[in-house]
Amino acid sequence: MKLALNSFLVFIFLVISVTAEGQGSLRRAQSQYERGEYYEALQYYQSLMENDFPLEVEDRIRVAHCYYELNNIDEAFSAFMELEDHLSGYDLYIYASATHRFGFYEGAIDLYQRARPQNPGLQAQIDELIRSCEWALENDEFLTNVRVNPSSIETYGQSFGIQYYGGGVVYSSASPDDSDRARDRQGRSFLSLYYSDVVDDQIANTRLFSENLVFPYHVGAISFTSDNKTMYYTAL
Repeated sequence: MKLALNSFLVFIFLVISVTAEGQGSLRRAQSQYERGEYYEALQYYQSLMENDFPLEVEDRIRVAHCYYELNNIDEAFSAFMELEDHLSGYDLYIYASATHRFGFYEGAIDLYQRARPQNPGLQAQIDELIRSCEWALENDEFLTNVRVNPSSIETYGQSFGIQYYGGGVVYSSASPDDSDRARDRQGRSFLSLYYSDVVDDQIANTRLFSENLVFPYHVGAISFTSDNKTMYYTAL
């Protein structure tokens, strides 16, 4: 009898400890979310969900917003869709936007129309977004005479802003050592400029464009003057 009582007390203590720890993580998740630190907030929420901590509807909606703000549209769309009956106001508008960006234009139009009267300050913008969805539905076939050469170049995740320079191309990309680098508020490694040769219409021989252009923030949106003597770029 005494052993059973002790076991019961230990069980109760563990339950209370786990619950208290979960509540602490939940408060931190909510705090990070309110500060706009969506990546950090999502880390806490995901940890809670992995440990089967029950989340209220409001927190599940915050998780969906985190995915949306981090540009993970597939996860945002799925998360909002599961909560559709609980969405209204701005949440409904963001769900419509996620649906739009997911490529489900008919569904986006319906959601925008539902969200419009609940978001009076966004009605002009919503009307424009509805028109863009209607245009996409009317122009679902896009034909153009463009040749695309798939590249096996490693870009370590995100890359963009490719520009021809000399005998190759310059573009923004994440580092191959991104695990050791600082990350931005969305959890992404900071981008630097890389250079690759163009050989027989293929991109090859990737290397850092310049050690002098490595900063603790993103570098991108490159352009060169016609004589290739001056380069312009953004850093943020």
